[in-house]
Amino acid sequence: MSVLKIKGEIIFGLFVVLCLAFWTGIQVKGDEKLWDLKFTGGGNAPYFQSSVKLEIQLVENVLPDDIKLFVNHQEQDVEWQDETMAELYFEKEGIYSIKIEHESGQEEIKTIYVEINSPERPEIDVGDYNLGTWTSKNINIKARKGESLSGVSRYEYKFFGQSWTTMKDGQLTLDENFEGVISFRTVSNAGQEGSIVTIPVRLWKTSPDPPEFVQNHFKENRWYQKIPEIKCRILKEKGPEVFFFAKMKNVTTGETCTMKNKIPQAKEDGIYKWYGWCVDEAGNISNQSETDYVKIDRLEPQIKVKYIYPFRNSEYCKKQKVKIYIRDLNLNKQDVQIETTGRIGSQWKNFSNGYSIVVDFSSEGKQYLSIKAKDYAGNQSNTIKKQFQIDNERPKIILDGIRDYDSYKNNVKIKIMISDSNRKKDSERIYLNGDRWIPATIKKDGYYCLEIYAKDYAGNFSKVKRHFIVNKKGIKIQLSDKNLQNSYIRKKKFIPAFKVESLEPVQVVKYKINGENKEYRWNGNLLEAREPIKSDGKYIIEALLIDSSGNTAESEKMKFVYDTEAPEIMTNGIDSNHNSWYGQKIRIQTKKKEDKFVRIILDGVPIKFKRNLVILKILEPGKHLIHVKSTDRAGNLTNLTMKFAVKKITPKQMVKVVKGKQRKQHKDDDRCLLVILFVFLWLAVRIRKKEVTRL
Repeated sequence: MSVLKIKGEIIFGLFVVLCLAFWTGIQVKGDEKLWDLKFTGGGNAPYFQSSVKLEIQLVENVLPDDIKLFVNHQEQDVEWQDETMAELYFEKEGIYSIKIEHESGQEEIKTIYVEINSPERPEIDVGDYNLGTWTSKNINIKARKGESLSGVSRYEYKFFGQSWTTMKDGQLTLDENFEGVISFRTVSNAGQEGSIVTIPVRLWKTSPDPPEFVQNHFKENRWYQKIPEIKCRILKEKGPEVFFFAKMKNVTTGETCTMKNKIPQAKEDGIYKWYGWCVDEAGNISNQSETDYVKIDRLEPQIKVKYIYPFRNSEYCKKQKVKIYIRDLNLNKQDVQIETTGRIGSQWKNFSNGYSIVVDFSSEGKQYLSIKAKDYAGNQSNTIKKQFQIDNERPKIILDGIRDYDSYKNNVKIKIMISDSNRKKDSERIYLNGDRWIPATIKKDGYYCLEIYAKDYAGNFSKVKRHFIVNKKGIKIQLSDKNLQNSYIRKKKFIPAFKVESLEPVQVVKYKINGENKEYRWNGNLLEAREPIKSDGKYIIEALLIDSSGNTAESEKMKFVYDTEAPEIMTNGIDSNHNSWYGQKIRIQTKKKEDKFVRIILDGVPIKFKRNLVILKILEPGKHLIHVKSTDRAGNLTNLTMKFAVKKITPKQMVKVVKGKQRKQHKDDDRCLLVILFVFLWLAVRIRKKEVTRL
């Protein structure tokens, strides 16, 4: 009984344990939360401004051993208090990913931002606005950047003395009058407030009032004998600095003058009007104000006399016409007095600032002019007087000693005479070939151009120009190329020429080639044969010339050899089949002794040679290649390249040679021929052995 009782108690105990275990597993795997997480620190989760404490509180029946804690994917070793509670501290700035999981698979992930430092200063973009300057255009301000760990929550701005305001989409537009400083800052998601950025801004959209003109000594008729002073008043309460602009217009001339912060004043007679407007620093422009017309006549009439033809020495001229200009808008033409020896025009003409009239002088001799004028204001001019003399005759120039385009064989002496009633010697000029010249005997050969200029006090001008030649040397004729004489020529289409030097045109009296008259031609200063030399041979060319003064010149005889044929190279010892026999000499030479070799290369090796002859002695049997280059005195070249073979003499060939000789000799020489035959046979055998040895 006792054993059964004990077994029953054991079975019952196991049943209770299994039930508890089953019930506990249901609690773990259910939807009920197994822990509570609590974050403590400055700020609101998940963003904190200071160190953070994490408290983990396990619910009842959850064992610490079943819990794993990870921070940024790294498992943490946690100390549990009373098997139910643990604490974790985050003191460094950073982003932390916290994961807690139960062995049943239930898990929870939290991310927090611990931001200790303040956000960076934001960048403020004001577009094309220049900070601190006045503008009348809307100012669009954008804030950007200002990074922080937790990210940017918003940008805020503040006017001086006001509270912070959130910028909508990080933008702010100013469209009303404002002058001051605006502050900006970044606020992070953790609530950290960044450093403040301030910018000076000046915006003004109100246009200034126009200036008010004031003038002293106002007159009803608007005519002034003195220049009035023009002033202006500017009305300004606040805002940017205001500048005024004043424009003065001379209605008479149409000229204008504009000044800033200053009023241009009239400086001469005329009709004027002033205009004014204001512009502030922001660029706002006021309406325009203006004055009444102001007429100024403070000067006596101004008389200007324009002489159409210039005076010489202040009182001489060839002819004269005078234009009288009286500058005065208020001129009384009836009070203008003109006394003169000339003829006064019939009517006055208007010009920009007054009136004009013409006085014409046509007769020779002394002339007189006097002018005086008065305007309606009573201003009287000074009297203008002028005396002068009219002279129409040109100076006379006489030359003796030369005629135009003449040629002279001897020295030339020229006599020059100049006469005029109003002669001005310092204006006289004599030039010889463009250079100033003092008359003297001309001894040097050459072309000459004599120019004489004379001018009197009235400006009458005379000029004499003469061309002449001094030719004492005559004609010079020489070879166009000094190296041509006694030379050999091979140039194709060669044209021989003489070089002719002469101050005067020349004619060809004689032109002969090899004693025969031939046609010629001129090529500049070269006397050439009309046709190029075509046939080879010796040539002698001569010419006789004469110029317009009768000077003659005969050329030296031009001698040369014309040779266009290349040298001919002859060979001896090589047959028509380009073969030669061993032991036979080969002779190579030019056909003409005057020709010569330049280079001879045998089997790639240069060999020595005489001027026009080379003898090739015993060559080795086999094939050979020879290059021969020769030239003649004219420079013609011949290049010969030839392949040939040197062959051995066989016994059969030797017998033929011997038989041929036997026919030529007497029968009594049989014994000698047999000896010779034996020697040649012996030599053939030796050659054969050498060939076999070589092979």
